[in-house]
Amino acid sequence: MLTRGVLNDGEVLEYAFGLGHGTYRGLKTVSHSGGFVGFRAQIVRFPDERFTVICLCNRGDANPTRLSYAVADVYLEERLEPVDDTGDDEGASGEEDAEGNSFVPKPEELAELAGDYYSEELDVTYALRVEGQGLALESGLAPELGGSSGIIFAPAETDVVKYRFLTLRFQRDSGGRVSGFELDAGRVTNLGFTRLS
Repeated sequence: MLTRGVLNDGEVLEYAFGLGHGTYRGLKTVSHSGGFVGFRAQIVRFPDERFTVICLCNRGDANPTRLSYAVADVYLEERLEPVDDTGDDEGASGEEDAEGNSFVPKPEELAELAGDYYSEELDVTYALRVEGQGLALESGLAPELGGSSGIIFAPAETDVVKYRFLTLRFQRDSGGRVSGFELDAGRVTNLGFTRLS
């Protein structure tokens, strides 16, 4: 399960068979998170320290990743490197922390991303509208999102927005116009949506 994946070009991935290799404040980690409906979980193991944190939450808005690393901060305090402000460590920059991202696009750049997008695979249309400094999902709530409202994607970088474990990566045509996006939602990646309007 610890064997890392290798791409055709020889690049070695951080992801193994169900477990992710990484580092946190200078220490090697092996971890995995999960969630379903109102439950969320995280396991992070520090193999060289012979220390593991498992966090199980029964609230959909809980952040077991952040809680797990907070426990490690206390228990491994004397062995951890100082906090890295560059956001390189997984505890500081993982998908769980997307809402805290400091990237702020120009209003016109955000407006370019708003529109209606259709997924043939899901047979659903997502309507994205500008709300504040993010994109609100106004319709097309799929069952995997729990049918809830209030989903606002925060800009993470140019043409990329995030909400918790969801990432939308927008594509542009040869003329530079937004033509669609790919959705990453945990175990589902590269799910294509085509722009309707």
